[in-house]
Amino acid sequence: MRRVGAVGLAGLGLALLAMGAASGQGALATFPASKSPADVATWLRRATPIAPSQVVDMNAASVTAIVAAPPTQTPRGFQAEIRAEALDPDIGIREGILSWSITVDIDCDKRLVRLGEMTGFPGRDLKDSPRIVRQADAAWVSPAERAPLGSALRALCDASFQRPLAGYDTEVAQAPASVPVAATSAPPQAYRPQPAPPKPAATPRATPPRTPPPPPSNAALYAAMRKPIVQGGGAISVQVGASPSLADVKTLLTRIQRRFGAQLGGLTTGVATVVVDRKTVHRALISGLRTNADANALCQRLQAAGQACFVRR
Repeated sequence: MRRVGAVGLAGLGLALLAMGAASGQGALATFPASKSPADVATWLRRATPIAPSQVVDMNAASVTAIVAAPPTQTPRGFQAEIRAEALDPDIGIREGILSWSITVDIDCDKRLVRLGEMTGFPGRDLKDSPRIVRQADAAWVSPAERAPLGSALRALCDASFQRPLAGYDTEVAQAPASVPVAATSAPPQAYRPQPAPPKPAATPRATPPRTPPPPPSNAALYAAMRKPIVQGGGAISVQVGASPSLADVKTLLTRIQRRFGAQLGGLTTGVATVVVDRKTVHRALISGLRTNADANALCQRLQAAGQACFVRR
């Protein structure tokens, strides 16, 4: 029997958590200056690995984002990698975590979700000191529409869904305030009649504000990910991640192969270890691209599915 509404009570983390005593680390973490979209977006860029454009739900307690969503054929939907950050300091004190991640299977036709294992983190990096806070669930459930999981389902399955922080990915630098010019003690001038002021020119029509382009439609995402990307054999690479932890990079590459292997054609994945500022860094690379155009096309398709990347020449 299908359980209806169970996920609506969970809020993608709070009621789903079965935590013990608080760690107290929440008091040391940063939080946005306010709950306004601009302040939350600025804070996400500076303090978390989540981009504002990835956010699908924001409430007083947490902000929830989809960071990857490869499509699935049976059922017709997605396997979404969801991450969340606490906006309420009490969560860190009470639950001992400030961020959490979970993989969620989404059935667009039946409007159902199935929750995977949930991992909580005491800090903002979604990497250090992970611990399982909820086991995976084999049952499909129907999320409340306005709950975080309901927003995740609508973000992937409904072309009309509007992401709450769309258009806030780039910080807008404020113009410096004008500095008053000090008065000078110039000698007085004799009065001279001033010519009549020219007639004001016609006021130009205001240019309407630019609306950020909508995210790619789900139909386009399906079509893009079904098509093989390129053939291998070249010397150009696409970097999909980097970390001082070799184990983390290998885990990322395994996930990339599992999700996108059918579309990578003759490309290969591997780790390049370098020293930057006297620190060892392991880079996760997809290699074998022949041209920059191939590399850019690959990166665009990965980004359409929520995977960050850039071309490394």
